[in-house]
Amino acid sequence: MMNISRGMADRKIGLSGDRQHRQLLQEDRFAPATTATIHMAQSLHLKKQRKRRLLAGQADLSQGRLGRRGFTLIELLVVIAIIAVLLALLLPAVQQAREAARRSQCKNNLKQLGLALHNYHDVARTLPIGASYSQGLGLSWMVRLLPHLDRSALFNGVDMNSANNGDPGGNRTNATLVHGVKLSVLACPSGLFPQMTSLNLPPSPPPAFAPPVTVSHQQTCYVGISGATNTNGFPASQVQSYSLGYISANGLLTANQSLAFATATDGLSNTLIVGECSDYAYKPNGRGVNVDGSNPTSWISGSPYSGVPPAFDAPSASGVSVRIYNLTSVHYSPNAPYVGGDSGQKGMQNASGPMNPLTSPHSGGVHGLLADGSVRFLGQNMALWTLKSLACRNDGQIVGEF
Repeated sequence: MMNISRGMADRKIGLSGDRQHRQLLQEDRFAPATTATIHMAQSLHLKKQRKRRLLAGQADLSQGRLGRRGFTLIELLVVIAIIAVLLALLLPAVQQAREAARRSQCKNNLKQLGLALHNYHDVARTLPIGASYSQGLGLSWMVRLLPHLDRSALFNGVDMNSANNGDPGGNRTNATLVHGVKLSVLACPSGLFPQMTSLNLPPSPPPAFAPPVTVSHQQTCYVGISGATNTNGFPASQVQSYSLGYISANGLLTANQSLAFATATDGLSNTLIVGECSDYAYKPNGRGVNVDGSNPTSWISGSPYSGVPPAFDAPSASGVSVRIYNLTSVHYSPNAPYVGGDSGQKGMQNASGPMNPLTSPHSGGVHGLLADGSVRFLGQNMALWTLKSLACRNDGQIVGEF
């Protein structure tokens, strides 16, 4: 009996196990299908989300293109203001840099002239004549320096002996020789004078019968220093006065005389030999007067009179101007104003004034070449007595700071 009951129990257990086994098999059969469905649904959902995001981005981009076609007025004004501030900051700096370069070039020009003067002195044992007379207007000191400025070919063509050989209107050989010639060493880059001037030559007399012609000659920015005047108690010698001013011969480059460095007993480092004259002398109304040493002829022009001051053969009649080219006697401070005509301001005139001031557009003063070859900047507020002491070669004055 007990065995029958145990058998029935085992059969029930077996049937129950078979049923559970069939149920598990059925669940395992449908499980893969259910997982695949879930994955597919998730994939579709993600695709829909990506599509929505893409459409939303395109819509935003389209709205940006349609809604903002350019800068607003405020943005444009801000940009313009920034550019204006930058230009205001940069332009002065650029101008200062350019002026510094021009000033350096001007200084270098004077150094080259100083070297040429020393080379000339080494060969000739003397300096060139400052302004010579040749039965009329002769030649300037610059002409004789040409071989030492690498312009030997030009110098070899110069007529050194004919009458009026420094007058473009009186000597066609020299006038046509230097026509259109520009010597960079004679031009300050900051100079305000016209670099060239036109000169009308009249027809030549027989037997040449040359027709009239117009030539163009360079105007120099530098003048030789013939000395200083003896006004206001300054103890200068070799000074000649005339009705409209003074002319001196106590410097190193003088009219109709060649001097050696040995005559500069004050010392070469204390003697001014060449000065800058590259700007106008201005009237109180702001108008400029051309006080260039070459005006109105040429850089080759010298002296129209013979003799050495105080025996200079210049006209002594009252009211007659004395002319000398490419030289000056120090009488005024650098960049002195032009306050009158010949009678109101002696010796300063726009046609070869023998006392024209040293001038320049450089801020604060002018450049000056000392006889030792060094270049110094002469402030326009320096003591006139000091400037006169520098201009004289043998006045015995102690030169102070400048």
